[in-house]
Parts: sequence; structure tokens; C-alpha cells
Amino acid sequence: DDGDNPDRAGPSLPPVERIRGGYAAEASEDARPTDSAEVPSGDTTQPAAAPISAAPAPAVSQPEQHVEIGMYHVLGFVVFASAALFVLFYFEIYRVVTIIYGIGCSGAMALVIFQPLYRYLSKKLSWLSFLQSSPCPKVAFCGCNTFTFNEVLSLLSGYAIGISWLYIALTQLDPHTNAYFWVVQDIMGASVSIAFLGVIRVSNIKIASALLVAVFIYDIFMVFITPLFTKEGDSVMVTVATSGGPPADPDFCEKYPYEGDCRQGDPLPMLLTIPRINDYRGGGNLLGLGDIVLPGLLIAFAARLDAAKRLLNLCTEVYRAEVGGPMPRRPSGSTIASSIDENGNEVIENEKKSRVATVRQLLFGGYFGPLTIAYGFGLAMAFLAIHLMQTAQPALLYLVPACLGGMVVLGKVKGELKELWSGSNKIKKCDRIVSSVRSLF
Repeated sequence: DDGDNPDRAGPSLPPVERIRGGYAAEASEDARPTDSAEVPSGDTTQPAAAPISAAPAPAVSQPEQHVEIGMYHVLGFVVFASAALFVLFYFEIYRVVTIIYGIGCSGAMALVIFQPLYRYLSKKLSWLSFLQSSPCPKVAFCGCNTFTFNEVLSLLSGYAIGISWLYIALTQLDPHTNAYFWVVQDIMGASVSIAFLGVIRVSNIKIASALLVAVFIYDIFMVFITPLFTKEGDSVMVTVATSGGPPADPDFCEKYPYEGDCRQGDPLPMLLTIPRINDYRGGGNLLGLGDIVLPGLLIAFAARLDAAKRLLNLCTEVYRAEVGGPMPRRPSGSTIASSIDENGNEVIENEKKSRVATVRQLLFGGYFGPLTIAYGFGLAMAFLAIHLMQTAQPALLYLVPACLGGMVVLGKVKGELKELWSGSNKIKKCDRIVSSVRSLF
């Protein structure tokens, strides 16, 4: 079969497809020839290695930065979160937390929003192409020549918005009535959540289960159990979340709102908020960032698993087309809109059917879609409980059973629960493939 030799492969497959085909040998165990397989006469090249040898010299690339959390991280998170909550409860340093949060979120906005935005504009608008160059290319002191105009401008933009938000938070009596304030706060919260989930990962549902069960118990204890131990019967979680709780004398504070004891009750900024519309009592609907990022770790793991399966299926198809093997039958609901025939030619499928299959696969074919629906269901149950009980509810009380239970049920139905519990080999293979391909460009 001449498809294994890049010098004799001809124009049937473009170079990038041949590179991908080389790595695809790792993606399919049954598609890889064994060591004892006979090599056809005149062809002394191994099928998997030859396409890689035809690739250009590897370029130096920065490794992807992420942290895989383990059991010690779970234990440390619970201990430090509990300690921080009690420190805030007894020392009431709520404004310090607001300042630290505003500064941290400013950097997150620069990373998540402004750097990609300015990078996109520099590619589309020629007069902004200088953004990718360094403002001081000849100054090596403290790595100044490694910074780009994009990074500098992104930091300035992020911190300009963050400082303006901090000014409103620290000077206005009720900043949540300011539309600019709560809109920026939601953008900041979304940015820091995206940045967190882009760096922190779980590698299996054993770690995810330990983390979610731990915070599930932590939330119940801090909300419902701590009133039994505090002097005035206050819930530690509710008191800290509302910056000291509501004022003791609302009538007095309505007349003298700037008195010290009256300037409390505003929620800490580590949350998403939307003011209630057409409600004379004011207030808003709140969702803490912990209720987003902690279940989000499990949902992000599900998204990585689905993406790894799609990539490995694609690599297997390309590899089998390259070595001349039989093409696997495409499963129902595949997200790949095209296939490759035995000659390496791309065959476009019916576009309408492909779109329907893509939607079906995203919603029901993997783990990410069902878990996202489960998260929405758990969140709806939390809001329903708030409406029925007329009191604040820990959202994780409903989100953890919905998301973790949904993942376990799906894994059991698909027969993959054991693999999910210990760590999926598909993700590990996909990580190796992506790292190898990234080093070539």
C-alpha cells in the first residue's frame, strides 16, 4: 500500500491530513499494524512513523498550563474555605475581600476578553497589526521584550474597568442599583469562572465525586448547622454572603442610611446578580461563583471526554483511509459533517442531516449536553425551593445530586463507569496527540 509512504503518497491527501494520519495510529488500537505484520515489498517505511517524518521541524511552543487536582487539593480546599469563612465572620473584613476580588477579576477580564479581542482585531485590521509586537524588543530586563502591545493594552483595559467598578462599590450606598455596576460584576464573575475552569481540571469522576460531596456537606454545615453554635444563632454562610447580615433596625437605617451599622447587608461580589424587575422591594437573584465553577469542573471533564472521542474517531478514519483499510461505519448522530473515502477524497454528506445529527450528538450523544441539562434542572430546583420556602438555599444542595448523579447514571448506561472512575484513556491519548501536533506548528 503506497499510502504509508509520504514520498509515494501522491496528491490524494494534503500534508496536514498525512500528519494527522500519522498520529492517528495511536488513536485506534485495532487500526495499528502489529510488529509482526509483513511489510509489502519495496516499502520499508513504518505506516505510523513515515507521515511524521515528512512534517516540518518542530517549533518551540509553550506547554499548556493547567493543574490536575487530587485528593490533597480537595482536602486543602475544604480546610482553607472553612478557615476563610470563619475569618470573615468574626473579623468582618468585607471591603478587603471586595478590593482583592476587583483586582483579581480585572486580570481575568484582560486574559479572557481583551487579549482574544485585540488579537482578532490585529489580524482583521492591518493598522492594528503592531499589537502583536513588543513595545520594547531590545530591553531584556525582567523579560520586558517578551510582552506585546496586546498584553499591555489588555491589562490597561481590564484594570480600567475594574478600578471604576471598585470606585462604585466602595463609595455608593447601594451600588447594586447602578446598572453599570452589576453588569460589570457579572462580566467579571464570568471571566474569572472561565479562567478558573481553563486552568483547573479533574482527571476522573473519583476526584470530582470527592470534591462535590465535600462541598455538599460543607454547604449544609455552614448554612444549617452553624446557627446551632454561634452566639446569636446566625448562619455563618448567610452572614458572610450578605456582608454581616441585614441591619438590626431597618426603620432606623431608612432614616440614617450612612450610619456604620446600616452599611451592611449588601452581598459580597463573588456572585452573578440580576436585579428583580417590577418588584417594589428591590433586591435581586444571586448565584455564587462556587455554584458555577465546582459543578463546572465535572461538566468541563465531560466536555473534554466528548471532544477526545470525536478527535480519536476522526483520526481513526483518516488513518484507515491513509493505509487503505476499510472505513468504519459512521455511528448515528456523528458530529463530523464529512468523511474520507478510500482514495482520500472528501465526501460531503447531506448538510441538513449533518446539522440535525450534530445537535442530537451534542445534546444526547455524549456527556456534556446531558450534564448541562442536569445543571439547569438542579438550578431550577434551587430557585423553586427559594420560592416555596421563602428563604435562601445553598444551590449545591440541588446541583451536586443533579450533576454527579447524571454523570454516574450516564456512565452506567454507556458501560463506561469504571473507566470514568479511574480516568479515561481516551483523554490521555487525545492529550498526547494534541501536544505532538501542536509542537509541529
